[in-house]
Amino acid sequence: MKDIKRIIISRTDKIGDLVLSIPSFFMVKKMYPNAEIIVLVRKYNYEIVKNLPYIDRVVKIDDYRKVELIEKIKYFKADVFIALYNDEFVMQLAKASGARVKIGPLSKIKSFFIYNKGVLQKRSKSIKNEAEYNLDLVKKLDYKKFDDLIELNTEIYYEEKHRKSVEVFIAENEMKSPILVINPFMGGSAKNISDKEYMELIKSVLDKIANINVVLTCHISEEDRGQLILDGTGSERVYLYANGGDLLNLAAMIDKADVYFGGSTGPTHIAGSLKKSIVAIYPNKKTQSPLRWGVFGHEDVTYIVPDKDKKEDYKHKFFDSYTDETREEIVGEILAKLKRSFGSKNNKLIVKKKRSLREKTSNSLKKRLEKLMIRFNLFLFFPKKFNEFQKYDNLRLYIDSEELFLNNIDVLNGKYLKYDVILTYIGIKGIEEKNDKYLKIIEKIIDQKELEKKIKEKNDEQPLLISKDEMMLKGEVFKLSMALYKRKKRISVKYNFQEKKEVNYDFNWLKNNFNQNDIEIILKEYDNLRKRFYPQTNMLIWAPAHKYLKIIKKEVSKKSYITKEFILEFDSKDELKCFLEEVYCRGNHIFGRVQQKWDRIKDEELKVIVLWVETNISKTEKGFLIEMVELKKRIRKRIRKKMKNYVFDSIIHMGGNIGEIEELDEILNHYIKKKVETTNGN
Repeated sequence: MKDIKRIIISRTDKIGDLVLSIPSFFMVKKMYPNAEIIVLVRKYNYEIVKNLPYIDRVVKIDDYRKVELIEKIKYFKADVFIALYNDEFVMQLAKASGARVKIGPLSKIKSFFIYNKGVLQKRSKSIKNEAEYNLDLVKKLDYKKFDDLIELNTEIYYEEKHRKSVEVFIAENEMKSPILVINPFMGGSAKNISDKEYMELIKSVLDKIANINVVLTCHISEEDRGQLILDGTGSERVYLYANGGDLLNLAAMIDKADVYFGGSTGPTHIAGSLKKSIVAIYPNKKTQSPLRWGVFGHEDVTYIVPDKDKKEDYKHKFFDSYTDETREEIVGEILAKLKRSFGSKNNKLIVKKKRSLREKTSNSLKKRLEKLMIRFNLFLFFPKKFNEFQKYDNLRLYIDSEELFLNNIDVLNGKYLKYDVILTYIGIKGIEEKNDKYLKIIEKIIDQKELEKKIKEKNDEQPLLISKDEMMLKGEVFKLSMALYKRKKRISVKYNFQEKKEVNYDFNWLKNNFNQNDIEIILKEYDNLRKRFYPQTNMLIWAPAHKYLKIIKKEVSKKSYITKEFILEFDSKDELKCFLEEVYCRGNHIFGRVQQKWDRIKDEELKVIVLWVETNISKTEKGFLIEMVELKKRIRKRIRKKMKNYVFDSIIHMGGNIGEIEELDEILNHYIKKKVETTNGN
């Protein structure tokens, strides 16, 4: 096929699917080196594709409204459109591209009319790897050229900034090889083992290998869940890497692993692209099996299939057939790979010897006696705290750093002052980020050289000692401030039961030392930290519900805080509809709902009330967004009887379906005509 100048390749689904598409991206460029290669991806996959040296342009489809994206696709005037993943929206894009060659899987009736060079693959039969199905589509471009030039390339590339980010994490925790990286969480497309089973697995690894360091990786949204697994292991050699930045930070972390363990998920495929030694747990079901979704183009992978010869209920998300024997098999494979790796590097892997029955019994009795003494002392002297401490092995209690900061925690009649912490936090931030405004503030109360010395000494890694001694307390504020700055969510705390002196402070003393500008900076930083700890969502209330605003706000305020309140007034119904489209069009999956919502708004009042809602209920087992849904239901129940022809979805919207706080801020700045009221939730 001649005169191909521009090729669009669409892969708009998950991380693992994207990584298995890399060989196809590479082959298209190898077959047509002079053509411009444009890849359509989701926002979370952008960093991976952007760094591929043979990709010319990457389009994040989440950044556009449907109409805008279709116009952009038309603008490219592509010669070829290849859909590696097919759905209704991708078919619309393929049609809009106007490409003379459209390639895609013939999986839906409509696809036969869209793709003039479609391929009937029947992927549900799962007779080959996903990457091979993708390559079959590329091959359709030119069979001879494909066969002549075939080369498998699965490599991904991360940058120096990603490498440095991970090296800081490793240095802070003083980790050394051997390192085992485990990614315990998955999106749910395949079976996995439970969090408790991950805890037991890690304990078994630690029991076998004396000097191993285990790193749990997860997205920042799963940090609390990851921390629970970490705490459950009870080991100081287990660390949590909760990534809130680029996806390639995770790649850089995985690249530090001597062995990687995970399920059928994106990070496992990233490990394969980085040629790491892998142990992976997969189901036997053909549509989820290693044959269909295994790591591609890498041989050093051992697959553990718990249900290989067993009956499994695939309605459950966790393996029913996972046993202690399965766990020992995984540990054995990890150990074998480590021995092989360290044997070739001439390094020493410290494998624990089996202890005698006498040693085990002696140590077990000793630990039990220690625990009994601790519990007895707590029960005797601090009965109210007894139940709280029961689940811990000693007097060192793990507490959320945010709890200490936000709640001014009362520790045996002593109090930790928020503003002492925030000032030290500002000092650390000023030194680390070379912020002159912050440095001028701390000069008035904190010795900068002493603070720099503490930062260099890494005092943030020591246990936080909460004491009733005033001077001691002031000295230890640094450790909590550093934990907040480094985003160490949980810190180890020791209680000192000897001192009984209370420490009480007041905010008034700040006014005697700082000018108004200083105080504004301090309060703004305090507010920024609150926003980090207390998730915020937004609530849009349309005209039909305006007269019930007091009832709505009262219901919201039962468990949450309203931090801001705006009333937006529009000049015309067209402008209101435009606002509705901007608010709801955060991704291609909800474009069809805009007209439905507009049709439901029958009230002529061109006004919308916007509330920002801040809550402290995000730590419940149900999670933040589910709590928001329940809040909507409560409001619905309260006002349903008061409104005729009540349609809930046309009155109140809140949560993830109307975008992020920052995005809504930008939209509001454009549409606000008159700000009637702004209130702070503090």
